[in-house]
Amino acid sequence: MANILDYLQEVTESFSERPFSEVDSLILSQLSYLDFAGLVPGPEEEGFVPLGKLAGEEAIASLTKHDRVPELDGELVRRAAANPRFGELRLGGYVNIIDKEAEEQFSAVTFLLDGFAYAAYRGTDASYVAWKEDFNLAFLSPVPSQLAGAAYLDWAAEHVSCPLRAGGHSKGGNIAVYSSLFCAPETRKRITDFYSHDGPGFPEGVLQSPEFAEMKNRLHKTIPQSSLVGLLLQHQEACRIVRSDQFWILQHDPFSWQVADGSFEAVESLSYGARFLDQSLNAWIASLSPEELSAFADALYRVLCALPGESFSDAPEQWWKAAWETLNGLRGLDKETYACILHTVSSLFSLARSSLTLPSFSLPELKLPEIPAPKRSTAFPPPFGEAFLQKLPFRKTGE
Repeated sequence: MANILDYLQEVTESFSERPFSEVDSLILSQLSYLDFAGLVPGPEEEGFVPLGKLAGEEAIASLTKHDRVPELDGELVRRAAANPRFGELRLGGYVNIIDKEAEEQFSAVTFLLDGFAYAAYRGTDASYVAWKEDFNLAFLSPVPSQLAGAAYLDWAAEHVSCPLRAGGHSKGGNIAVYSSLFCAPETRKRITDFYSHDGPGFPEGVLQSPEFAEMKNRLHKTIPQSSLVGLLLQHQEACRIVRSDQFWILQHDPFSWQVADGSFEAVESLSYGARFLDQSLNAWIASLSPEELSAFADALYRVLCALPGESFSDAPEQWWKAAWETLNGLRGLDKETYACILHTVSSLFSLARSSLTLPSFSLPELKLPEIPAPKRSTAFPPPFGEAFLQKLPFRKTGE
C-alpha cells in the first residue's frame, strides 16, 4: 500500500505537467505541523526560505523536536526536498501563537510553489486534549483561530502577487475553509482552491452564508472512511472519502491515507460508525443550546481522558475498562445527554472490534432522543475574539 511518502518518490512531474492535487495539499498540510521557529521568517520579517535548506539532519531535528511522529515527518521533509515537483518550494510567514486567556492556538505558514502560494494552517494531533479543541470548533463559530486565519490569508495576499490556495488537516482544515470564505473580498477573488483534510464541520450559518455559495465549487474536502473529526459535529461540506490502512480513530493520521496512481484511493461509502455520526448524532447535536453543547463536549472529552496515556496510540488492550467506568460516572447528566453519549461511545468502540480486546458484556439497547427544533446558533463572544486579534503580528493596521 502507498501513502504520501510513496507519492513523493513516484510523482516527480512539475505542476505544469501534473496539476496540483488533493495529495499535494495533504503533504503541505502535514508539513505545517513542523516547528519552523528560528528557521523560517515570520510575517513581520522579509523573505522566504528554500525547502532544501531545511532538509539537513540538524534542521530536521529542530523541525521535529516537538513532533508526534518525528521519523515520518523527517522523511517527509527529505523526500519533498529531493523531489523535483517540490524542489523549488519556499517557506515564509511562519506564525505560532498560543493565547492562554483565549484558550486558543494558531499556527500557519505560507508555501511558494510554481506559480501559486499555499497558506497552510496547522491542525491538531492524536492527543486527547487536541480532540477537545476539534469538538469546540465544530459548534463554535467564529473562534479566535478562525478569525486569525482569515487575517493571515489577507496578509499572504498582500505579500505575494500570484494565485492563492489554502488548506489544512484536522483543525487546520476547518480554519482553511473559514478563512477562504471570510477573508477580504479582494483576497477571495484570488483563491483558486481550498482544502479541508478531515477537518470539523461548521454550525448552520456558515454553510448557508452567501460567501459559501460563492466559494463552494472551489472547496475540496477529504475524509477517511471511518472519519470522526471530519464529521463533527453539525453541517457538513460535500466531501470525498479516502481509504485508510488504519482502524477507527487512527484513520485521522494523514500517513495512513492510501494513494494509487498519483491520487487518493477512494471508497464509495463511510463506515457504519461514521454514518451514525453524520446522521443521528449530528442531528441531535443541532438541537442543543450553546450551554448544552458545551456540557456535551466536556462530558465526551472526559470519556477520552479516561483512556490510559495521552493519546489514542497509547491505549492498551484494557482501554475500554477505564472508559466504561467514566461513562458510569456521568450518570449525573440529564437523561437525554447521558443516553446520547453512551450510544455515541459504544458506536465508536464498535469500530475497533477487529483490532482491540473488547469487554465481555453487552451494551444496553438505546435510542437517540427525539430531535426538537434547533434552539439558536452559537457564536464566539466578539470582544474575546477581538482581544486575540489585536495581538496578531500580521493584522492590517487600523483593523
